[in-house]
Amino acid sequence: MTRYEYDAERSVMLKIEQGKAPRIISKDKPHWRALGEEDEPYRRAVFLGQGCWERLETVSEETATGILQEWGCTAADAE
Repeated sequence: MTRYEYDAERSVMLKIEQGKAPRIISKDKPHWRALGEEDEPYRRAVFLGQGCWERLETVSEETATGILQEWGCTAADAE
């Protein structure tokens, strides 16, 4: 099962897949990548339930795909 969390204010999306490390993508960095040190608020949200969790909205895969297309990403670019 895959879950997408979207931060509309900061144009950031998280992809959380069962059995895999969470990944992040943003409008200004349009490639999925592992959560890094610069992503501390999102790491805290995912792993501790703290941080910026209140800014994140769970979206469907279709909505996530639409947002990525708005950002100019294709499925191949984003992976």
